[in-house]
Amino acid sequence: MPGRSETLLAPVPRNGRIIEIGPSFSPIAPKAEGWDARSVDHLSREGLVAKYTGHPGVDVNRIEEVDFVWSGGPLSDAVPVPLHGTFDAFIASHVIEHTPDLIAFLNSAATLLKHNGVVVLAIPDKRYCFDYFQPLTTTGQIIEAHAEQRSRHSGRLLFDHVAYAVSNGGSGAWGQCPSNGLRFMHSIEQALDIFGARDREYIDAHAWRLSPASFQLLLLELARLGQSDWQVERVTEAVGCEFFAWLRRGGMAAAASQPAEAFAARRMTLLKRTMLETRAQIDWLLAGEPELVTGPLGLLPATAAAAPQPPPTAEAEPAPPRYVDWFPDRENAGRAFEGEWSSAVPGLSTTGNIPLFDDDRIVMFEERLGGFAGKRVLELGPLEGGHTYMMTRRGATVTAIESNVRAWMRCLVAKDAVGMAGATFLLGDFVKYLAASPQRVDFALASGVLYHMTDPATVLRNLCLCGDAVGLWTHYFNAGPLRDRYQDNKFDFKPREVITPHGRVVEYYNQSYLQALDWKGFCGGSAPGSNWIRKQDIIGIMEDEGFNCEIFLDHPDHPNGPAFCVFGQRK
Repeated sequence: MPGRSETLLAPVPRNGRIIEIGPSFSPIAPKAEGWDARSVDHLSREGLVAKYTGHPGVDVNRIEEVDFVWSGGPLSDAVPVPLHGTFDAFIASHVIEHTPDLIAFLNSAATLLKHNGVVVLAIPDKRYCFDYFQPLTTTGQIIEAHAEQRSRHSGRLLFDHVAYAVSNGGSGAWGQCPSNGLRFMHSIEQALDIFGARDREYIDAHAWRLSPASFQLLLLELARLGQSDWQVERVTEAVGCEFFAWLRRGGMAAAASQPAEAFAARRMTLLKRTMLETRAQIDWLLAGEPELVTGPLGLLPATAAAAPQPPPTAEAEPAPPRYVDWFPDRENAGRAFEGEWSSAVPGLSTTGNIPLFDDDRIVMFEERLGGFAGKRVLELGPLEGGHTYMMTRRGATVTAIESNVRAWMRCLVAKDAVGMAGATFLLGDFVKYLAASPQRVDFALASGVLYHMTDPATVLRNLCLCGDAVGLWTHYFNAGPLRDRYQDNKFDFKPREVITPHGRVVEYYNQSYLQALDWKGFCGGSAPGSNWIRKQDIIGIMEDEGFNCEIFLDHPDHPNGPAFCVFGQRK
């Protein structure tokens, strides 16, 4: 899997000119690695070395020469005027949340970048760091700070920053894991002291508390109001304590072109997503501290002791309206499944955030397969057709089987939106399809599927029987990280053994979906739980069926459990 810097720099040409804001001791685009980069920081290199010497985990040797020292005023004023408008990328990692005037910060980016330049941001997700109990920032707060031309943080903001900062298990930044003991980092008396010092000196703090959906909403509203021309080109889900965002110009024109009803619908969708994001924060809290639910709070404790709830039936789901009074627009195809999308479908702004229509994993499978052109492909669980789209665009003929009715319908919506000549989406149970010994294909893909199966060994064996090559992306069982993350709430760590026809003993570890079953966009298995298997069992089953296997993108610390890619080629 690409590293953090590689991911952030993906849209930046290797010979592009970069301005990096506040790289401190960890530059994203180091000059030492050949990047044509300039840096802006609040201290010279010597000052940064003196500041960070002795800090645990900081390698001061990574601190590079600072090109421009910023000491106040608009950020762009720190850079000589002849360099304005000459940069291809403006990079800021864990910086934007500190700036007292966010609109001025974005305006400085516009001043420094070429017209087609990109803003690259790494942003702390307030759900997974010391901002945990702080409310999300609103557009009104941002506009107020800009109207006041704020150059330092308000007393109220400084007080809240100190009074409500918390650690989780002793850390001020964590990730997608159960709560491990939330503790205040400062006393409330210290918060009052900071409030009293607000006029004497600049005090650093987080001014803005953000999540992926809330950040998209802010940029959308600022563009509609003519406050900023930046629009979100792409945003990731949180990984660890942060998420990434890439911005391009054109936000004002894009927002102004939307009819009022469509714009309001987009705002409402993003607001609802912030509620789902908050739900995820609550779920992780309850996973670590289920005893918090002591009354009828309308919340489900995430405990293994609770009886598994059956998956929602089609009859139990709120039915979509039979008729709508929306103004006809292609965007409405995405709105029909509002709140259910996972993928970011090109051309449908009301869909999800996960970039499955531009996924490096499919590119890597293609390289190992020797190209998709002319290949017959069987795909299990296409979700919303993102990988199908990529393979058909590269010349494959794809039969994709999806058993979730509404996911299958979203595949059809996506097919109409982006065009997928050569794609056939079949509604049905692929487990039964594989068991019926279908005609062999050139490549069989199961991405995000195996760990949803109740009998994964049989599914994997049958998948191998129908493909000359097989590609998997899947979670796998590894007791250490899973026990640390879920603390016996989700997994049964006592295995059940099954024996394959080749005599291989495979260990099944049961997991429960818990609250995930309540989300109407849930697209996991059809049972309340599934069985995960170990990495060595996955490889062993494929080798037993006559495949040479290559492992790549092995991610043992994946936030949802250890995961990896496997490409198998028949011997």
